[in-house]
Amino acid sequence: MSILLAAGCTRDELPMVKDCKVTVDFSVKGPDTLTKALLNEWGIVDVNIYFIDKRGNVITHVFSPSPQPVECEIYTGLEYTVYSIANTGRNIDVDSYEELMNLVLHNSYFTTSCVPFASVAGPYLIKKGQNLSLIFTRLVSKVTVTADFSQLNDDVSIDIKEVRLRNIPVSTQPFAINRITRDSQVADGDPYTNPSESNLRNGISFYILENMQGNLLEGNLSQQGKVLPQDSPFAEFCSYLEVQASYVSSDKQGDVTYKYYLGKDNVANFDIERNTLFNLKLFFKGNGGIDENTWRVDVKELLLTL
Repeated sequence: MSILLAAGCTRDELPMVKDCKVTVDFSVKGPDTLTKALLNEWGIVDVNIYFIDKRGNVITHVFSPSPQPVECEIYTGLEYTVYSIANTGRNIDVDSYEELMNLVLHNSYFTTSCVPFASVAGPYLIKKGQNLSLIFTRLVSKVTVTADFSQLNDDVSIDIKEVRLRNIPVSTQPFAINRITRDSQVADGDPYTNPSESNLRNGISFYILENMQGNLLEGNLSQQGKVLPQDSPFAEFCSYLEVQASYVSSDKQGDVTYKYYLGKDNVANFDIERNTLFNLKLFFKGNGGIDENTWRVDVKELLLTL
């Protein structure tokens, strides 16, 4: 009978006035930045905070256009889980836990100079005057690309003209695993053109929203084998790095395109998990890999000069 009574409680039985004030402050968890950041990877400029009770009701929602600690009014005697989103530049209203779990944020929301964050904390049975500290996780990963040409043959020269990410998500779910399932959910990233030797030595960085595709090539043990069949639907969903270069050797000249799928390893995994730093070091050896002539190394623009 007590279970039935608890299940029968409604929000109408709550006090008419929220009788508890809670102060919420914020911090960010790593990884540390290893290269110069394009965006502020630690800053918070605005925040949406949601206090949700165990029945999935949004009891209190506060939007603050300031990074300062926020005072929120709630009811005492209830257990809350606290969800928050930072750096969207807008007030985002939701009515329920289910709506929050299904929330999709388009990359056009992220117009501030800071990367977007999300946080989940609790559940808490909150007392009057209590302070809560929310620890934010970045909703993006950072991909830093460097290049090493020191092991090329003496007669080979590779001049990188453009570096970019392709098949990058255009939206994300802050409180659910983000996995691309339609080609309309991806786009090509902006190119970094004509990088200098210093740029390539120190690193070129890009940001990318989460894209969890999992292990798609079980049993593959080589980097060269990390290629999806072009008739596979995953070829349209998995994110990859593309490098366009000008190639010159004693007997060949032209353009070469190098492509590398991202993931947790170099052979089978295609996950790009939020709040992760990917350091990609491209080693160009011998003749620059042009004998591979696969999806990874496109040499159709390369011509014999003899």
